[in-house]
Amino acid sequence: MNASLTARTAPIPVLVGAILMLSADSAAAQASPGDWLLVGGPLYAAQPSFAGDARGAGLQAGVTLGLPRALTLGADITTIRLFPENGHGSEENEPVAQPFGAHAIHLGVGANVDVFTVIPWLQLAPGLWLEGPATEGGGRSIRPGVRISVGFDHRPSRSWSTGAALSWSTFGPDWTDLPDRVTFALRFGWLRSASAL
Repeated sequence: MNASLTARTAPIPVLVGAILMLSADSAAAQASPGDWLLVGGPLYAAQPSFAGDARGAGLQAGVTLGLPRALTLGADITTIRLFPENGHGSEENEPVAQPFGAHAIHLGVGANVDVFTVIPWLQLAPGLWLEGPATEGGGRSIRPGVRISVGFDHRPSRSWSTGAALSWSTFGPDWTDLPDRVTFALRFGWLRSASAL
């Protein structure tokens, strides 16, 4: 990842994490096997220069099931609108790049690093991306991808949570560039306890 991309995205998780953790409650809110967490929220996306140099925003929604030994099984859908850096045609005779959509579905296995009020977690999730021009009639393609995510969920109660996640994705069929895309997402969730089912 190039230095300018790192400089622009690095402070975001730190600032948002600090703001959310200021409201941390002292009571533990442990995630148990069989618990369902429904999450959703906005995200910011960036692609480094070798992958097309684009920025954009979108939404993500998903569900996570608590498993034994602090493991989780998660599935989510993502939709992003990306705007290439040369979208204004700043250089003479440079073609104007069009915005394009990127939509994905992922299924992954994760691990909660701890199970207190603030729960750090990791996830590895293969998925499929549908991408193409945002305009009508543009050609679209489907390609496989793998996403690595790190994040946290702050659970001040047994019924809801807030959090954030930083993800790195790479795409097939060559799998040579990491990351092809970086996303930062805010997460707002509702927890359904296994004991309530």
